[in-house]
Amino acid sequence: MLDSVDVLDRGERVFVYGSGAAGRALRSFLDHCGIPLAAFLDTRRTGSADGIAIVPIDSYLEHVRRPGDQILITSSHFRDIAAELARRSVDRVWNAARFSLSIGDHPGQFLRLVENGRIVLG
Repeated sequence: MLDSVDVLDRGERVFVYGSGAAGRALRSFLDHCGIPLAAFLDTRRTGSADGIAIVPIDSYLEHVRRPGDQILITSSHFRDIAAELARRSVDRVWNAARFSLSIGDHPGQFLRLVENGRIVLG
């Protein structure tokens, strides 16, 4: 479970699996924390979101993937996605669903960003 961006290796690429509202909210938060997003990964969508490429997961695995890549999964289907990635030897994966939902599902509430990368809804 991703509780803080402090666990991320800032020297390696970061991908967000899921380009919907939760994924885009997480991308915005990562940007605020100075962590660039390499791309969104998605099973169904292609194109771009918020000016960031959406790469189909199969294309990522076959052509884009590098050792050290980190994948933050914003989908509620985390277990299935993580299991499939593990079968393909992807091991730097975090469940960011709860983390991203804290950002994305409360648009009417004030979001206060805390220095250590945690989010407090106020």
